[in-house]
Amino acid sequence: MKIVAIPRAHADSPNMSDKDMALFHLIAEKLSASGHCVEILRDNEEIPAECDTFFHMTRTPQRLEQIAAFEATGRRAINSSHATRNCSRKEFTRILTLTGIKQPPYTPLDTGTATMPSLKYPGWLKKSIGWSLYPEDV
Repeated sequence: MKIVAIPRAHADSPNMSDKDMALFHLIAEKLSASGHCVEILRDNEEIPAECDTFFHMTRTPQRLEQIAAFEATGRRAINSSHATRNCSRKEFTRILTLTGIKQPPYTPLDTGTATMPSLKYPGWLKKSIGWSLYPEDV
């Protein structure tokens, strides 16, 4: 089986891109060792029209739209576009709230325009984008 593999863009995983790529290549190697033909694309390359199965680690909105369109035609995606879109702090919070799973209070702030509210201890302050930009952020 031919499998197209799409890695995560560096911009979507700063400070973790080496680990992401190591995992990505390990998966590609395991698939190849199982007898599959694995074609690795860059995050900005077009998905070949003849592709029936692919796996990805992308978070790029445009790429997720492409993957959703391919899935809608019955093609198989390992890491579905729907599941990948739900892997963000905003979506986690929405889903956990809808299902009644307890979680700490969540107040998203745009630090470029918002004033900081008074915070009660204990608490947890985390960037809402879901990943760190600098090593000091972890």
